[in-house]
This record gives sequence, structure tokens and C-alpha cells, in this order.
Amino acid sequence: MSSTTPRIAELIDALPVESPQEAEQGAALQDLLRRLSHKRVPIGRLNRFWVLGTLQAKIAAAYLAWWLRTGYAAKEKKQLALNETHLKAALKLLGGMTYLRGAIMKAGQVIATHPDVVPEQFADVLGRLHFEAPPMHYSLLREFVRNELGDDPEDLFDEFETRAFAAASLGQVHRARVKGSGQLVAIKIQYPNIGRTIRDDFRNFMALLSPMRLSGDWDNLKA
Repeated sequence: MSSTTPRIAELIDALPVESPQEAEQGAALQDLLRRLSHKRVPIGRLNRFWVLGTLQAKIAAAYLAWWLRTGYAAKEKKQLALNETHLKAALKLLGGMTYLRGAIMKAGQVIATHPDVVPEQFADVLGRLHFEAPPMHYSLLREFVRNELGDDPEDLFDEFETRAFAAASLGQVHRARVKGSGQLVAIKIQYPNIGRTIRDDFRNFMALLSPMRLSGDWDNLKA
């Protein structure tokens, strides 16, 4: 990871402060990410579709507010406000994708690799999904491992680091030592129900594309 790439905290600090409410936004987002780490990944097609739809509505509202606020503003001020709106929208998207994980977060990673297609603020913020995706909280991880393997991680290994050293769209990775031999290993743990969420996301995506069935390109698009 390049040392010149801005981290999430730096991006939040870069937000212009216009009011006490704006000043609290950075702390609110940090708190949101902490709380999301304690939440289970939402499952079910309708549930995930609702979360994603609500997120899209919030982002659309942010751009509508920018348009109403800067209708008669000078060009420079209008561009500055637009850049601020891009950053706020990107941060909202980061929070939503972190909560949904799975295919949605993977889409965010793909978006981040195309800075020529999206505003640079989106590419910068969503690029953190490759390196700084907030991991699942250890209390949830311990419960998941116990259900899958019959015991707590600290009892299955001689040593198990409770803090993940990497996290992404499908799971997170912890350092551990094999019981008995003491061999240092990396344990990758998938998020609970992640396979189901991916299938649900693709079904929702295909449902959104259903009007394209009338197109001659539908077979290619579906493939």
C-alpha cells in the first residue's frame, strides 16, 4: 500500500467544516464503522435490497441538496461544494458497503480501480476497501467459530490473535499458532452466510436488469 494513499481518517479530516453538525460528521462516521463491526451481515434478498435502496436514496438526496444550495453560486464555490458532496457521498457508500459486505463490497473495490469512471473522491475512499475494511468484531467471530468447529478459537489454537490483521469483502484473517506444534499460521474466516448474501445480491441485480430482457443483448448481458 502506497504511503501517499490517504487513509480514511485523513479523508474525513479533509471535509470542510461549515457548522457544528459538519464538525461532528467525522466522529460520527468513525463511530458508525465501529458499530458496524458488531453487526451481523444482513441476509435475505428483500432485506439487502432495502438497505441498498435506502443508501442510494440518501446519496441522491445529498446531490439534490447540493444542486438546490448552489443553483446561483459562483463557479468556483459550486465546484468546491460538489467536491465536498462527492466526499460525503463516498463516505456514506463506504459505510453501506461495509455493512452489506459480500458482492456489494466487491463492487466497491471494482469501482475504486476505475478512477476515470467515478469522481476521484469515490476512488480514494472506496480504495480503502482493499486494505482497511473494518473486520467483524471478535465477539461475533468467536460465536461463528464455535458453531462451525465446536470450540472457541483460543481453545482450538495455542495462540489466536483476536484482532484481524486483514479484512476484505468475504472474510478476515487472523494470526494463530497451531496447537501442539506452535507453527505460526494465518487463519482466514469467511463472514457468516456470505455465500447466501452473494447469491441474493446477484438475484437482486438480475431483477434490476429484467427490463433488458427485451433487448437483443440480453443473453450476452446475462452471461
